[in-house]
Amino acid sequence: MRTQEIVEAYGKTHIYMIGMDDNPQPKHIEVIIKNVKHDNIFSGGKRHYEIVKPFLPADAVWIEIKAPINAVLAEYSRLIQEGKVIVSFVSGDPFFFGFASTIRKNLLGVGMKVFPYFNSLQMFAHHEQIPYCLLYTSPSPRDRTRSR
Repeated sequence: MRTQEIVEAYGKTHIYMIGMDDNPQPKHIEVIIKNVKHDNIFSGGKRHYEIVKPFLPADAVWIEIKAPINAVLAEYSRLIQEGKVIVSFVSGDPFFFGFASTIRKNLLGVGMKVFPYFNSLQMFAHHEQIPYCLLYTSPSPRDRTRSR
């Protein structure tokens, strides 16, 4: 987005990012789909599609999040410039080395509302009653290769 478009779009929600676990019958998905404004455009990986398919409207459009990611980002950008709102399903916490971080880095000015779900480290910390802030995580292999 250009600077003027970013200013004009400030405060607008372009993408609803919905965190999920592997539960084949998620309770929160149907409620979110019914209660957020969207244009029947949904996105996620193959696994996410199989889980949410029963909750999608009959005329839903699905954008699969897959490599090459630039093609997905280009499609998102095109739809957002048309004023469309996308509901994207992702695993766990979208900002923990996730797709929301990729969107934030590559599609400047795009407004997101994020509904995170516990990631596996958070669930482990809760189970073991360890404060999450005390867990140390190393960068993903993708990040290590960029820093060399």
